Amino acid sequence: MLEIAPGVYVAPQMSRGVRERVWGVMLEWASLLPADGGVLMSFSDNSAPGGQAIRLLGFPKTELVDRDGFWLVRRDVAEDKSSRREASVSSDPEA
Repeated sequence: MLEIAPGVYVAPQMSRGVRERVWGVMLEWASLLPADGGVLMSFSDNSAPGGQAIRLLGFPKTELVDRDGFWLVRRDVAEDKSSRREASVSSDPEA
């Protein structure tokens, strides 16, 4: 596997057996993830939307859904607006 950025590893031609072993290790290590951390594994799968399968562990606090053969991210809009409001208040000392 190549480390293309700190903590980001890719292996475009990983066999299913190796991929399953790597995922098993990630499941064992999941308890060590920080509260906002996680693992995302993406790999080629002709039966998945867009030919790309995705496994998530720990984050994101969103849901991935298949719409017309594309992966889309679904999240709670109310939570998103609340986060934006908090960010704008904290970034403006005059508010």
